[in-house]
Amino acid sequence: MPRRHGLKEIRWDVGGDNNTPARNAVGSQVPVALHENGPIPDPNRLQSTSTRRPRFMTWNSQYLPQHNSVAHPQKVYASSYVITRDELPDFR
Repeated sequence: MPRRHGLKEIRWDVGGDNNTPARNAVGSQVPVALHENGPIPDPNRLQSTSTRRPRFMTWNSQYLPQHNSVAHPQKVYASSYVITRDELPDFR
């Protein structure tokens, strides 16, 4: 879309299996959001690979306990690499 329609700074929302095609389409400079995922991304791994995720949204049903240990969400939300809702500015 950036090359064809002149659109820039698009946030791409893709499922985990579609990350590579999305990355190939837009290049490495546009952050790709991960949504409807089971495993919560590990912030240490994201940081060590310089992976930028503008957001991720984990299913809060059977996927949360099936794909994540009890301690993992706590580790993620305590990470300095992750911004939680309470740290966001008031956009109103």
